[in-house]
Amino acid sequence: MDADYIPRKEREEFTDRMLGENKVLEDENDRQNHRIPFKVVSVHPLFLKKNYY
Repeated sequence: MDADYIPRKEREEFTDRMLGENKVLEDENDRQNHRIPFKVVSVHPLFLKKNYY
């Protein structure tokens, strides 16, 4: 057997793990991106009160 040969089953398992990991990272990215506007909106009135603009 060739040393560089990867069995189909092993390749499919790896692909499934990578797709799962990509989904987790995508979900975390979406969660973080949705948090950012709420922080900006909640801090914005403080700058208006202190005339930082």
